[in-house]
Amino acid sequence: MRTVASNELKVHFSRFLEETRAGEAFLVTKNGIPVARLLPVSQDDPQATRRAIARIRSERRGKKLGGPVKEFIEEGRR
Repeated sequence: MRTVASNELKVHFSRFLEETRAGEAFLVTKNGIPVARLLPVSQDDPQATRRAIARIRSERRGKKLGGPVKEFIEEGRR
């Protein structure tokens, strides 16, 4: 992962965006302090994603939320 100062990223954003699109990752710093990462979007395998979702669903099958967690979720939906 390469390091880039925020002011350099601002000036040459298009170039860094193209490099990121090509797979390069950057650690963005401001005054020498890391503040962000610029990473390429991964190209996920749709079949692997479906398998992971199926695995999660089978693990939670028959399990119910209870107590404060359930109340918290219901409150968030109001």
